[in-house]
Amino acid sequence: MSAIVLSRTQKVVIVFAAAALLGAGFFAFAQRSTGNESASEGQQLSDLWAEGAHVAWNIPRSEDNPEYPLMASATQLMATSVDEDTAGGRTLIAYDITGDQPSEAWRRDLVVDSYSEADFGFWADYFVYAGQIVDTESSELVAAPWAEDASVVLTPGMDMAIACDEESCAGYASPMEARWSIDMEDGAATPAVARGGEHFVLLYSEYASGVPAMVINAETGEEVTLGQQLTDVDTAVVLADGWMVLSYEGSSIVEPDGTVEILGEGPNDSGRMGITPGPNRTVDDIRWYNAADDSDAGRIVAQFDEGTCGFTVGGEPVTLSESGACDTPLQLLSTTRDGAAVAVLVQSAEGSLDYALVNVTSGEVVWRHDFGKGLRVARPDLAVTFDADGINGWAPGSE
Repeated sequence: MSAIVLSRTQKVVIVFAAAALLGAGFFAFAQRSTGNESASEGQQLSDLWAEGAHVAWNIPRSEDNPEYPLMASATQLMATSVDEDTAGGRTLIAYDITGDQPSEAWRRDLVVDSYSEADFGFWADYFVYAGQIVDTESSELVAAPWAEDASVVLTPGMDMAIACDEESCAGYASPMEARWSIDMEDGAATPAVARGGEHFVLLYSEYASGVPAMVINAETGEEVTLGQQLTDVDTAVVLADGWMVLSYEGSSIVEPDGTVEILGEGPNDSGRMGITPGPNRTVDDIRWYNAADDSDAGRIVAQFDEGTCGFTVGGEPVTLSESGACDTPLQLLSTTRDGAAVAVLVQSAEGSLDYALVNVTSGEVVWRHDFGKGLRVARPDLAVTFDADGINGWAPGSE
């Protein structure tokens, strides 16, 4: 693209900075920072995780050429390694994860653009990595219909791919079927939100000023009229049923039907957070925080006191650090299927970002992992992480 290019890390920093202005209760971890997928029920952990987790299998780390997990579906794990002898060289590795132990299915050597490397995901019978399309069964490359510098957004459970370049955004139903195209300078797309059996995406310009944001039916390209025009969007964060839009002028909620709600400054309670049980926070969770609502209304509520470093979830005290260090909870990310445990994004005293799973009834931290090293939920009974000893598959409960 012709303007300034932001790395994945920089995009996360933008969201952190905006959250600091709005209060930690507004913090929403950008899905694209973990490989542009949005959360879905198929990627939601079962309630068995409330009792803890154990390593079910391991793909050993090679010191010479370590493999890094990209994304996992219910049946397949995609990993990548670096070819040091080739500029932009990568090897894409597919593992079958349907059995008790993973088995390598195939390898495919690629040359990628480092800017596009943040874009990856499953798309029907294909896997898209850095704009290139690979058949998940045969490993054969399929010609991509979008420009080399396009940013591609994929959503689990939706067969449409949304690709944006410096001139337009377009929707593709298969590698060869372009459904729609909309002119938008330096366009960007969010993961899709489902409503009434249809999927909707929010399009906005990442760099050009004065370009109105748009809600589009992902399958048809039909534009949904917004109740209020939004321009100069800095970041749009996908929620379970809409988007939270951050700009230099403030923040707002946008719903798939075009509803736009401008949010005020809110209570500025940096330690108050809540989530309705599900794979992602909802529009009403944002409204609840902004209105300083004292009722729980069916959601899991947490409170952090920075002065005492005290943290409670559902009224139960939670010890985030056994060493006595003051680790800071930033946001509730998701819950297990029926809300028995809640995932908390935690900033450790040393500055790392961790994923902590807290039993809502007991307040016990039953699992904690370095979020920055990658954590993928493949299916309700399997999560995949990258550790010092390689790629680990985690299962719920004790071993």
